[in-house]
Amino acid sequence: MPLSGLTVINKIPDSKSPAVKPNPFTNELTITSDISDTITLASVEGITLFTQSVSGGETTLSLDRLSRGIYILYFINQNKNIKILKL
Repeated sequence: MPLSGLTVINKIPDSKSPAVKPNPFTNELTITSDISDTITLASVEGITLFTQSVSGGETTLSLDRLSRGIYILYFINQNKNIKILKL
């Protein structure tokens, strides 16, 4: 007996979600995103360390001047943040 009145919702993966690798990292961090965005890197205390525009695709950041620790990478246009760890 078929069911009526049901709505099927298929979740479409968000291909615009940014990704970072490797995490944890030592000196370089690669950001992959389908769209251009503005990123902000902040300490866990909320202190902004830098803000930069990144293009869609892959962007490699040289972060060798950072001390070891935990940081937050904010993707402004995508309203997402990712916790990263520097070894």
